[in-house]
Amino acid sequence: MNYIKIENINTKELEIYHHLRENKFAKDRSFIADSPKVVNLLLQEDIEIKSILATQEYYDAFATLVQKKNIPKVYLTTKAEMGKIVGHKIHHHCMMHGIRPDDKSLEDLDDTIIMLDNIK
Repeated sequence: MNYIKIENINTKELEIYHHLRENKFAKDRSFIADSPKVVNLLLQEDIEIKSILATQEYYDAFATLVQKKNIPKVYLTTKAEMGKIVGHKIHHHCMMHGIRPDDKSLEDLDDTIIMLDNIK
């Protein structure tokens, strides 16, 4: 995997990670996921992923999962640098910048959705 090594988390290129942690979604439907459990679930979905920012520990554990997606930018940094984004020591090893899929109406969802009209 070709990593983009990040020594200083406060670069212009990673500004999206700082900004979206506070604002949840951008106008282009961008969002930041910030735990391995959530990131790994999203990697299995059909959504656009712009980048992943993670430690070597994360990539070592989940390389196969990450490599299945065509992710344009795969950033490598330390937990200490990632902690500067959230402002405290972190317990997770990764963050992901993705694009939220378009909303779907109930009619467009498949049969796995259960209608709760008759529940009291």
